Amino acid sequence: MLRTILLGSLMLLSSMSLFASTYPVHISGNTAETTITLPGGYEVDVALTFENVMGLTAQNINISAYVANPLSADISSRLASQLISLQAAYPVVIRIEPLANSGFSFSGPLVIDLHTHNLQYSLNTPLRLYKSHDGAAFEDITVATGAGSIRTRGQVGNLSDFIIVADVRPVAQVINQKALKLEQQLNNFASQIAPELLTALQQSVSIIRSECGAVRYPQALSEIKKLQKLISNANAAQIPNVWRSARDIDNVSGMLTASAETLAYSLRLAI
Repeated sequence: MLRTILLGSLMLLSSMSLFASTYPVHISGNTAETTITLPGGYEVDVALTFENVMGLTAQNINISAYVANPLSADISSRLASQLISLQAAYPVVIRIEPLANSGFSFSGPLVIDLHTHNLQYSLNTPLRLYKSHDGAAFEDITVATGAGSIRTRGQVGNLSDFIIVADVRPVAQVINQKALKLEQQLNNFASQIAPELLTALQQSVSIIRSECGAVRYPQALSEIKKLQKLISNANAAQIPNVWRSARDIDNVSGMLTASAETLAYSLRLAI
């Protein structure tokens, strides 16, 4: 047992830089921004934009980062495929973990933007923004990429670790996996959603999966818009829509919206 614990500790240390630290955060309205610099010349601008937020202060948001070993089990075991990889040119893990007792909360989806000069944008870039919640598997949350040198944007309904990876999987595979995740996510939260709304959401997600499977991507995109309208028009009594630092409730609305939006991103790439 002791040997196992020691090996696990060594593995964790091998995957992390000793320079993990927190960074000053600038708050303006519903936006929080910071610039992260790490030894090795790694730098990234981070911006968080909230629809509605309470308790947003530089102290509460608690942003840190570390340099990871791209080949470490702590990273590779949490990626779904060997075709997804953390890049040696930018092996940075960003952790956004508001303090549990801070009273911080937000509703709906949160938009996160990362901008780094350590990676270069190119047409049809495979670079994607991934997120892991509470040490679980990393998942694609990308909703946009752009030049300068690389800008990535994602949507989330909760907070934890963020990385930029190269994902060279076929886009059809990505689409089908994202559609499946959306369906599984809805099923997992079914007990928290009002019955009438749940039925409408299930019907919509079923159509999305069917259209994606049949490679009718424009039709799938059209149905995603209907799904997102159903979610945005619902109130908190119909579907939970708040994440808070106490981590005692699920932001179901934000997570479903974010999953639908990253699926829409992949569909647009395929059309």
